[in-house]
Amino acid sequence: MSSPFPCSWATPILPSSSSPPPPLTRVEFPLKLDKIVKVLVPRPKKSRSKEEKDKEQEVLLISDIEVDTEKFVKFDVFVDEEENDYVNLAKAEYTGTFAQVPHKHETPLQIKTSRYLELTQQLEDLGVEDDDEILVTLVPRAGDITIGSIKIIYSPSDQ
Repeated sequence: MSSPFPCSWATPILPSSSSPPPPLTRVEFPLKLDKIVKVLVPRPKKSRSKEEKDKEQEVLLISDIEVDTEKFVKFDVFVDEEENDYVNLAKAEYTGTFAQVPHKHETPLQIKTSRYLELTQQLEDLGVEDDDEILVTLVPRAGDITIGSIKIIYSPSDQ
């Protein structure tokens, strides 16, 4: 099944060198997260005013995360600006973690769930509020994980 998000691209992280990084390659969702992957995620809105940010938060939605509930599963998420040096994770901002703690059922159970990660402050800190897309890095830590899609949504603020 191909992705409904045609602008998603990814590449594994490679060691730094003096040569330019390889081009990002197209990612098809659903994505088996068995290596570090970088995905360019389009931003529906950019250059939002303070009033707009106070009204609604920019949120990264990682959806249809498929896992086995009897196994420990974990991955980390980082956000960075899209630039030529995208292979260097040292400049990326840690955004959050998804973790599934194992628990037993009468029959093995595969579930699909989602993870919401607030981005508004991080995008300000990175200085990428005017960018059309952001670079999201998914770092698998444990278990078999499949990701259905990644996109940015807007959620009403609690303020």
